[in-house]
Amino acid sequence: MIFVVLANLLLILFDYTYLVVRPYYYLHKNLKWITEKYDPILGIEDHYDTRDFVVFFEEYQFLLQNEETDKKEKIFQKIYQEISENIENVFNLQDYQAQENYLYQYSEYQNLKGGPNTEYSTQTRVDFYKQISWYAIKYYKKLLIGQYDKLVKENPFEKAGLTGNLEEMKDLFREKFQKDTKSNLRLRELSSRKSFRWFIDMTDENKKSRMEFFESSIKPLVVVNYYRKNNRNGELKSSFYLLDMPFLILFVVEFLARWYYSQKRKEYIAWFLFPLYNWYDIVGLLPFARGFRLFRLVSIYIRLQESELTTIGDDIITRTVKHFSNIIKEEITDMVTIRILTEVQQEIKSGDSINMIMDAIESRREEIKEMVIEMTKSSLRNQNENNIINQRMRLLLEETLARSASQAKTLQMFPRFLKETITVDIGVSIYDSFQEVIAMSLKQRSGDNTVEALIDYTMDEMIKGAKVSEVNRLTTEIILEIIENMKKAVAVKKWAKQE
Repeated sequence: MIFVVLANLLLILFDYTYLVVRPYYYLHKNLKWITEKYDPILGIEDHYDTRDFVVFFEEYQFLLQNEETDKKEKIFQKIYQEISENIENVFNLQDYQAQENYLYQYSEYQNLKGGPNTEYSTQTRVDFYKQISWYAIKYYKKLLIGQYDKLVKENPFEKAGLTGNLEEMKDLFREKFQKDTKSNLRLRELSSRKSFRWFIDMTDENKKSRMEFFESSIKPLVVVNYYRKNNRNGELKSSFYLLDMPFLILFVVEFLARWYYSQKRKEYIAWFLFPLYNWYDIVGLLPFARGFRLFRLVSIYIRLQESELTTIGDDIITRTVKHFSNIIKEEITDMVTIRILTEVQQEIKSGDSINMIMDAIESRREEIKEMVIEMTKSSLRNQNENNIINQRMRLLLEETLARSASQAKTLQMFPRFLKETITVDIGVSIYDSFQEVIAMSLKQRSGDNTVEALIDYTMDEMIKGAKVSEVNRLTTEIILEIIENMKKAVAVKKWAKQE
C-alpha cells in the first residue's frame, strides 16, 4: 500500500508542476512525448496566434531560400504586363481561393497555347512561377508584420502565464537591431515593431544569420505558448480525475476498511469519531476540488511515518521542521501570554481589580466558612499536631504573661516569683479552658454557628480593610510586581537555552 501511496503522490506533484515545467518538456526532444500525451488531458492546444506566427515565418524562410528568387528583379521585367497586373490584383486580395483559381486557369491557358513540352510554354511557365514566388515573399512579409503586431497588441501569452516570453522576444529583436545597426538609442527607446520590420527585411548577406537567430532564440519562446479549453461550466478543462480515479477508489475502500477495523477494535468510544480524527483523509478524498488533493500529503506523511520502510519522522528534515515549528509556536505563545499579562496589569491599575477580588471572595463565603470549620476540626482530631501547636502557644502565652506581670503597677507589692507564677498559671488555665470549650463547641451545631460568626466578622473586616487606600495601593503594587516577574520569565527564550 505504501508504494501505491507514493505513486499517487508523484502523480499529484506531476500534475501541480506540469504547467510550470511544460516548456522544458516541449522543447526537449526526448521529453516532448510527455506534452503530446498530457496536453489533451488538460485541454491544451498550441495557441493559434503564436502557431500562425511560426508557420508564416517558416513559409517566408522557405521562399527566401529558393535560389530562383535571387533573380526576381530581372525576371519581373520579362513577364507580360497583363500577367503582372493580374497577379498583383489577385495576391493583394489575399484570397487563397482566387489565387488557386487563377493558377489553374493560367495553367490551362498555357497547355492550350502550346503544351508543356514546347520551349515557349516551358519558359513562360518558369517565368510565371518565379513571379509568383516574388509576390509570395511580399505577401508573407505582410502577413508576418501583421501577425507580430497582433502578438504585441493582444498578448496571447498572458493566459498561459508566459507574458515574460513576449517581453523577452521584443527585447531580443531590439538587441539584434541595436547590435547590427550600431544604434546609439537605449534598448527601451527602440520600437520592437520597427525592429521586427527591419529584421525580416533580409538580404543575401544576412538572411542565414537571421534565420539561425530566429530558430535558436525566438522560436523556443513562441512555440511553448498554448491555449487551454474550457468545459461546459466555463472552468478550465482537466481530465486528471480519470488518472486519479483508480487511486481514489482504492483509498476510499482502504479508508472504509480502517474505519471498520477501528470500530471492531473499539479504538474510539463512538463509531463516528474515526472520521473526525481522520478528517484530512476525508478532505483528500473529495474529487471535485483540485486543491483538496494536497490534504493527501498529510495522510501520505502519516503513512510513511508509521511505515517501517522509511525513516520519516526521525529524519533530519522532520527534526529540523519540528525544531523550527516549536520555535515559532513558542514565540507566538510568549507574545500572546505577555499581551494578556499586560492587559491584566492595566486592569489592575484601573482600580477595578480589588472589587473583582472582593466580589469573588464574597460569592464563596459559605464555602470558605465550611472549609475553615473542617480544617479546625481536623486539626483538633490530630493529637500530635495539636500538642505541638499547644506547646508553642503555651510558651508564647507564658512569656507574654510573665512580662505583663512584671510590668503591672498593681502587683509591685508582691514578690516577683509569686506574681509571675500566679499570672502565668491563671492565663494558661484560661487558655486550656478556652481550647476545651472550642473543641466541645465544634462537636455541636451551636459551636459551628459561633465559628461561622467569627469568620463572617473576619471577612467583613478584611473587605473593609482592602478598601483603605493605603492597603489598596500596597496590594496593587505587589500584584503588579508579581505579574511583571511573570512577564520576564515568559520572555526568556527557552529554545535558545536548549541550544
